[in-house]
Amino acid sequence: EYKTNKGDSVVLQLALANYYYDAIKRYQNQWLKTPDEVMPLVIKTYEAAVKKDVYDEQILSNLAEIYTGRKDFTKAEEIFEKLTQKVQNNGSYWYNYTVCLMQNQKYEKAISTAQKAVDNPEENPLFHYDAYMILADAYTWCGNGKDADKVLRQAIKKYPNQAGAYTHLAELYFFFPSDYTKKDLETFLDKAVKVEPTGKVVNSCVMLLCSNQLM
Repeated sequence: EYKTNKGDSVVLQLALANYYYDAIKRYQNQWLKTPDEVMPLVIKTYEAAVKKDVYDEQILSNLAEIYTGRKDFTKAEEIFEKLTQKVQNNGSYWYNYTVCLMQNQKYEKAISTAQKAVDNPEENPLFHYDAYMILADAYTWCGNGKDADKVLRQAIKKYPNQAGAYTHLAELYFFFPSDYTKKDLETFLDKAVKVEPTGKVVNSCVMLLCSNQLM
């Protein structure tokens, strides 16, 4: 009705795109229109808004989520970069920006963005813990085992009841064998199982021990 009475506009198009995207997220295929029907319009509208520099944080966030869901990490990287420039204290944006950089093998740049994720913790402590893990991964893929080790030990100090940092340290044994002994490997795995004796952790530790036997 508004379009008929007042004419079309970018703002009106974005309002419709936001409405469609919200409805699809809530109801998926259980709505009046299917995702296949509305998503092309949503993406086209969002991309046009970004190109014309007519957007807000929510539009960028929605578009980044869409690209990430489609594993288009190159486009998602561009949007997350805009988001981190717009909202510099959002740890989630920095973390997801880092994920895209890692997927695109931009490991050195990922170090700085992952550090931002660590420095701007999310409310959920497990998400903040993930920021430490991806920072350690970025250092590892840059061939910097010393700093990866340092980050993981910081994570252990802050989150002593999480096993991930211990299994990551065990993995460093394979990346940088001259920096660790087999005793170190056994210690890391032993501590991982003690702090988090779940099936998933035990299975990871067993796989790492089996890898060591094959070396």
